[in-house]
This record gives sequence, C-alpha cells and structure tokens, in this order.
Amino acid sequence: MFDPYEQWLGIGKDQRPVTCYQLLGIAPSETNAKAIEKAAEKAAAKIHRHREGEHHAVCTRLMKEIEQAKSVLLDPAKRKAYDAKLRARTGTATETIEKPPASTDTTADARDATPLPKAKAVVEDSDKPRKHRKSKEAEKPKKSAAIWIVVGGLVLLMVVGGGAIGAYFAFKEPSPSTQVAAQPTKSGPPPIPEPPPKSDPPKDPPKPADPPKPKDPPKDPPKPKDPPKPAPTPPKPAPPKPEPPKVVKQPVPDEAAQAKAEAALKETWKADYAKNRPEERATLAGKFLHPGRENRNDPGAWFVMLREARDIAVLAGKPRLAMEAIDEIDRWFIIDPLDMKVKALTALSKDKNEATQFSAVRVCQHMVEHAYASENYDLAQKLLKIAEDISAELKGGRIVDMVRQMRLDFTEYNREFQAVSAARNMLAQNPNDTKTNEVLGIYYCFFQGNWDKGLPHLAKGPPGDLTNLAKLDMSQPADVASQLKIADGWWDLVAAQKERFQRSLLKRAKAAYEKAGPGTAGEDRQRVVERIREAQEKEYARVNKLVPGSYFGRDAESRTILLREGGGNVRSEEAIQAGLEWLAKHQLPNGMFPTDFNKTALNCKCGEAGEKHDIAGTAFGLLPFLGAGNTHKQGRFSNVVARGLAYLLSKQTPKGNFHDNAYENALATIAVVECFGMTKDPALQIQARRRRLTSFRLRRRTAVGATPPTRKKATRR
Repeated sequence: MFDPYEQWLGIGKDQRPVTCYQLLGIAPSETNAKAIEKAAEKAAAKIHRHREGEHHAVCTRLMKEIEQAKSVLLDPAKRKAYDAKLRARTGTATETIEKPPASTDTTADARDATPLPKAKAVVEDSDKPRKHRKSKEAEKPKKSAAIWIVVGGLVLLMVVGGGAIGAYFAFKEPSPSTQVAAQPTKSGPPPIPEPPPKSDPPKDPPKPADPPKPKDPPKDPPKPKDPPKPAPTPPKPAPPKPEPPKVVKQPVPDEAAQAKAEAALKETWKADYAKNRPEERATLAGKFLHPGRENRNDPGAWFVMLREARDIAVLAGKPRLAMEAIDEIDRWFIIDPLDMKVKALTALSKDKNEATQFSAVRVCQHMVEHAYASENYDLAQKLLKIAEDISAELKGGRIVDMVRQMRLDFTEYNREFQAVSAARNMLAQNPNDTKTNEVLGIYYCFFQGNWDKGLPHLAKGPPGDLTNLAKLDMSQPADVASQLKIADGWWDLVAAQKERFQRSLLKRAKAAYEKAGPGTAGEDRQRVVERIREAQEKEYARVNKLVPGSYFGRDAESRTILLREGGGNVRSEEAIQAGLEWLAKHQLPNGMFPTDFNKTALNCKCGEAGEKHDIAGTAFGLLPFLGAGNTHKQGRFSNVVARGLAYLLSKQTPKGNFHDNAYENALATIAVVECFGMTKDPALQIQARRRRLTSFRLRRRTAVGATPPTRKKATRR
C-alpha cells in the first residue's frame, strides 16, 4: 500500500506515530534555527518533486505538515509544550491525535477514504509524586474526568495553537471497525494524569457516562504567543493589457499635395540629396524612416517622406530598407503593399551589385514563405519569377543555388496544395474520413504551423503512431512521462521531413520539452536540455541578426531596421551622433585619443585626467565609431577612423605587438581586426599582422607561466 512517509521521506512503519523531528529529519537536540529551516526546505524538496500526477493531494497535505512542524520547532513555547507531550507519550502511554482530512488521492491508503474516529489520549505525569490509590471502583469517575479534561485541552491546542500536527504526526493504520485508543505499554492501572498547564479545571467534573465535547474547551485555554500566519493569498491575475488603438488609415494624398511636399523635402535635405554613394543614400533613407521625424499634421509631407525613403532605398540597392519603407506606408495609408513590393523588387532585380542581388533574392524568399502561409500561390509565382530574373545571368554560386531550391519547393508545395484543396472538398461530404483528416492535419500542423487547427484532424486519422501522438498531445497531460512522450514523438519525426516541416516540428517539440523540463531528472533532464539547445541553435541559424561574431547592424540599412525594431527614434540617433561628435573633438591631429585629456584637443574642457595610456585610449575611441558603421572608407566620421587606425598601425612593431602592456595590446588588436572585418581591406595586411600577434600572445603566455606549445612549428608561424 502506498506510504508517502516511508517511500518519500524514509520514515519506516516501525517509527510511527511520526514526530516533527522525524518529519524534518533532525535530532531532538537540534536547536539551531537555520539548521531547522534548512532541514524543512530539504524535506519539502523531497515532497515537491512528486507534486505532478496522481499524488498531488498527498503532496499538498505533507507540505502543510512540514510547514507546521517547522513552525512548532522554531517557536520556543510551542516546542516546550510539544516536547513535554512527547516525553509523556514515550513514558507509559501512546498518544494518538485525530488525523487531518483524508486525501482525495485514489492511490493513498484506505484510511484516507474513511473518516477516522476521534481518539482518546492518556497522559502520564511523571513529575508529580503519586498519591495513595483508592479502590478501582471509587477511582473510575475521577480518572474519567481527568481524561476528558486532557482531551479537551489537546483539541483546543489543535484548533488555536497552529499545532494540529504540532503534537506529532500519527500514521498508524487503525481498523475501520475499531476505535483508535491508547494502548498502555506497562501492566497495571494507568496513572493519574495532570491537567494541561495554565488550564483551570472545571468546578464540576463531567460524569463518566457523558460524551466528550471537544468544542467546549476549559474557560481559560492556553494561547500561543505567535499564532501561525494565514497562508498568503495567491496573487490575482494581472488584468489583460489593453489592445493598442486601431489605426485608421488615411487615403493617399493627391498629386498636387505630393508635389508640394516633395519640393519642400528636397530643399530641406539638399545636401544629403547631393550625395550619390549607395551607403550615403541608404543613410538618407534611414533618416526618413526614423520614428518621430514625420509630421503627422501634414499627411502630404508624411506620405512623401516615406515614399522617398522607399525610392532612395531602391536607388541605393537596399531591398530590406525598401520593404521596411513600404510596410510603414501600409501602416498609415491605404495602399496595395504587395503590388508596391513586387514593383520595387522588379526595379532592384536590374541592379548588378552582388550584395544587392543576394539581398533581393533573400527578400523574395522571405515573401514567398509568407505567400505560402496565406495560400497566395499566384504571388509566390511572381516573386519566384523576379528571383529567377536576378540569377539568369549568373553562372553559379549561392544565388543560383537558392533560386533553384525555391523553384523545386514551389513545384512540390503547389502540387501538395492541390491535394489539400481536394481534401477540403471531401471533408465537407464526409467529416470522419480518416485519410482526409490526416492530409489536412499534416498540412495545418507541419506546413502551416497551425497546431490548434491541425491536431483535431490528426487525431481523426487512421490508426497508427501519428494519430495516437496527436490524441495524447490534445489531452494535455499533467504527468512528466506523458509530456516527454509527446516531445520525443514530435522530435523523432523531424529528420524525415522537409525543411519547412522540420521548423514546425522542432518548434512543437521544443515547447513540449520546456513544459516537461522542470519535472525531469537524470538522463531525461540531460536529453531535454540538449534538445532544447539544439532546437534553439537551428532557429538562430535562420535569423541573420546579431549573431555572435558577425557585423550585422553596422551598415545603414541594418541599423535603421534594428532601430525601428528596438524602439529607437530620431532622438536616440541624434544622441548617438552627438556622442560621436564629442569623441571626435578629443582626437589629436596624429589620430591619438589621449586619456590624460591633452589640452591641444579642440575646445577640450575636461578635468580629472587619467593615467597616460595612448594605445588603449585610441582603441577605445575608435570602437564606438566602428559600432556606428563608420570605417576608414565610409561614414560621416571616416576621417576620424582613418587617423586612429594610422596611429595604431604606426605603433605596431615588426614582432606584431602594439605595446608592451598586454591590456593595451589586446585593445588595439580588437580595433584593427574589427575594421578589417567590416571592410575586408587588404591594405590593413591583417593576415601577416595576425600571425605576428599570435606569436606575441604565445610568448606572453609562456612568460607568465602558461604551458608553451609542444610543436615548435606552431611558434614559428
């Protein structure tokens, strides 16, 4: 029979009734409050791991018992009274108290389903000297009266003192037909008990025949010093966030309003319009898309600024920036965004720059995925045609491979969609057809990623593992074993599916593993962690943003998109530019950024000069400019970067180091390599310098006690 005390806490049946000390697993001599609290936490942890599943009610009961035991042992008054009762129990009598309410757990003991009869208690007073005993017949009324006084006091203590379990925890198994009573441990008549301390005995003791009345305690019952605090009320669920106000789109301004606004815009930004380099044009388009720059009180000026951002992005060969501008126009004005995007991509397809071609194909690929999701195969066909036009003149390479795969996918998906359309018609006539439900379930779950819509269809499929897995998933089981079975089931299907199907299955399996994870242990937990990490890595591989080691976000196009996604606006960009201007003021003509604030810097009024570390200061000065997309070849502060790089390279020795100080040498290396990574400029001669830097680092490691390389060739490179 299921015994949580023995199976979960290791308290054998021969150690009953269970005491507070046994429940927490501490010795009766333990008085350290921290040790008691730690023991209670450890015992609660053993119970907490079983909270899911069929023993939930038992877990809840035992958690309350542990908390009450801790409360009793941490309170000196309660503990003193409790220890006195334990001493009385272990003396000549066994004391049994009424059990807590029976658990609703169907696997618990049979006694949990049947209310226990109220128990009698016999307490021996070992301290008080014994009086002369009278005959048994004359002693019965007094003994009975004393017993009921003790019972009444114990019941009151259980109700008021927070020590319902505080006396001790009985876990005996009484027979349903036999009342639980105390069994004397020694032969002979029981001793005369003493009433509870601080309790006035009633003037007229009740007759032996009168039934006990637990609800009528003595007049002056003992009160605990610190009554237990009520259980904290669970926090109320947060009210749902109000939905953002619905945007009321405006009609596109007429031609006259647009012409007037265009003339004013080009006059205001005359200097920026005069710049013809692609990166400079992209910067201007990005400025027009900075949130907060628009004039919403003038729809004509607002629309024209966004339209110009789109057109300038197309001229600059920035497809993603052009799509961002079209999305912003569609957010506020009534247009046909898909038609506008197709026209912009058609214009971009004529650009011969490889970076532009690759970006345009990626945009087409992304839009085709969305076309599949909306079942717009005509749009997918148009976008595929644009991608094929871009790759038509190319002999090979990644662009050609991408477009070829897009064509293969379109052919297969279009054929499968025709089967899905036929299945929908068949389902209207026969909703319970198993094969038809399976076709639609696979389409909605695996292809569209709409599991709420697809799982009911999969559950109606033909008998098999897939149908059983769908039924189990729909049941949303609470036990960890079933949750793991669901996660493993979807995971095992990934390898045999197409790439689009794999993404949906990985996402579903990852969610199931995350749900089951907290309740797992050992090998199961290790598998869960590894598979969640693998699913994340595969998802991150598809997202070309902020990948460690990449330079995403440095160019004008990416910076603008990240700015808009991250909540930046025109003011945040102006603050960045102001910070770069402040740094530029502190650069000396030779390119150095001094850390001691040399007064030869223009308009420098800084105080509290630091130590002199010219190499480190220059490296730190360059990194913000590089982070904002400036290099020695492009950007508003290209001259600042060029001078700083020239200063660092002038300090580099033939051995490869910039300074004898390893800290400064490392910072300079980062700045130089960062610029090379952004520009791939062979003039920096990074390959030769990297070898020298490697040799320098190896020598430095050996000098400070690190193990040198075993192969001599490695140190000569």
